[in-house]
Amino acid sequence: MMKPTIGIRPARWYAVAGVALMLGCLAQAHASLVGDTVNARLYSPNGVIGDPTVVDLSDSVLVGAGIEISAGDGSNIGNGIMLPNESIDFGASSIAVRLQAGNTIAGGIPVTGYESNARYIFSGLDFSGAAIIGINFSVGASQIANLAALGSSWITLADPHTVFMNLADIQFVDHGSGESNNFANVTINLQTEQAAVVPEPATWLLLMSGLAGLALVRRGKGPSGIAG
Repeated sequence: MMKPTIGIRPARWYAVAGVALMLGCLAQAHASLVGDTVNARLYSPNGVIGDPTVVDLSDSVLVGAGIEISAGDGSNIGNGIMLPNESIDFGASSIAVRLQAGNTIAGGIPVTGYESNARYIFSGLDFSGAAIIGINFSVGASQIANLAALGSSWITLADPHTVFMNLADIQFVDHGSGESNNFANVTINLQTEQAAVVPEPATWLLLMSGLAGLALVRRGKGPSGIAG
């Protein structure tokens, strides 16, 4: 006589499928800029030290691996006014900006060289299913001399999809080796609020089946799954 084989109970299979589905939904809800097109604008209404001509340069870039905008890369900002060591790199949920001293003010203090109200404007930060609800930033050690004075107004969230970065008031730590060695690496971290993922009809069916399977397992009423 053949010994019966015991398989996975259908109810338990549905339960496992339901749990897998819910985990999948959570994974889909993870916000990321990778693969999105975002905008960077360099705007200085009063120009730079010694030249009051308005600076207004913009680029739309696809977020992927590597640096999106850098000096001499053919972009409007990169070719227009960026210094050799400057760059903008968009990540999954961050923006890495490398700034370089372009001039000095009284006392030989290294500054960007932009006049008042100059700023970077990062827009189109439309995370799929999420909005930016807050930001924080970090700066490389011994790179910005007046970091405390800049305060929270230095980098601000203008709206749920736009970040402003003030460029005019930055004072670099003077390393005494020329302007090219006076720089700062700034990382802006974007904090997002996850929006609910709405499953397709077929996904809803599998989810409901999984919940039903969980109920059957809990009550011990699922089919035996024993083949004779």
